[in-house]
Amino acid sequence: MNDRLSCFVIPLRRWLALAALVVGSIAATGVAQAADPLGVYVGAAYGEAHIRARLDGLAPGSPEFDATHSAYQAMLGIRPLSFLGAEITYMDFGRQSRGFPSATSSEQQVSQRGEAAYALLYLPVPVIDVYVKAGISRIRTDRHVIYDLPGAGTCVIGVPTCYSLSAGDNPTDTAFAYGAGLQWKLGNWAVRGEYERFSAAGANPTLVSIGMTYWIPWG
Repeated sequence: MNDRLSCFVIPLRRWLALAALVVGSIAATGVAQAADPLGVYVGAAYGEAHIRARLDGLAPGSPEFDATHSAYQAMLGIRPLSFLGAEITYMDFGRQSRGFPSATSSEQQVSQRGEAAYALLYLPVPVIDVYVKAGISRIRTDRHVIYDLPGAGTCVIGVPTCYSLSAGDNPTDTAFAYGAGLQWKLGNWAVRGEYERFSAAGANPTLVSIGMTYWIPWG
């Protein structure tokens, strides 16, 4: 129960801290605008990803992989109405590895990247934009595990891996994705912070990010 609760509490804390950072930076400029930034936009973001994947299919008894890594994201979107928008994104969560010399698997390495398409619903909040997003993601997970073979026999001197085998695969999962964000408009630019959650490799990777978008307004 505690592990399940922490999956939501920890990202929520990071999201609140990120939101406070964005609020402070925009408040310092004193140029936030209340007008809805209707139009098309491009942007990029940087943040922290939780790389998550199940590995029991590669090495029986291996725990679920869960590690953090810096991540980046690029997006292209459109907001034709004040309350509705659409967006496509590409994200790369990076590659992370960890070792378990005393467990069934002695080394695990996972990377995740992919694309997503969202519909965005903007809430009626003054001065700032607060929105929720939902759509479809396509995440590719590269998994690699090196695991030990107990009782495999006598090792040859100078061959430390003779008791080990490696296994790997790269499944691609298309599944539901969702998130929430806020942004401030600064002329043709906007600062935004987001939390996103995906489904891939039998687990739920997440991304917390802060970024900038450049808007091309209507007319």
